[in-house]
Amino acid sequence: MCLAVSTLQTCTPSLMASTTGNWLADLTRIEYFGGAEITVPMVCQKIVATNENGDTMTFRGCQLDGGKTDPCQIAFGKAKLQRGIEIAHCSICKDDECNGAVTVRPGSPAMLLATGIASVLAVVYTSKILY
Repeated sequence: MCLAVSTLQTCTPSLMASTTGNWLADLTRIEYFGGAEITVPMVCQKIVATNENGDTMTFRGCQLDGGKTDPCQIAFGKAKLQRGIEIAHCSICKDDECNGAVTVRPGSPAMLLATGIASVLAVVYTSKILY
């Protein structure tokens, strides 16, 4: 299950075909002509891109598992064909909810590291002011 906006969705080709609504979602959309749902390997994808108007958007959704073909390279290729779209970040992953935003929780290693770095910088800055 991949995150799509803020909800979990089970990835299927028909879900990918119905993904529309904005310029970035349209970039990742595939053509799927219905009928019986087929079972194919899927991955989660996250893309951060900017359009010709300078609008930055993040897409979180599903993508076909390309095997030896990298879905991010395909997205970069599609972006080059569109006027003014530049992809700043693209990643794929296979675990549930792996395409979400990084959450820093109190007491987590990331939070402790950030707090430690901030403390060291504060001491260095204060030392320079006092001397």
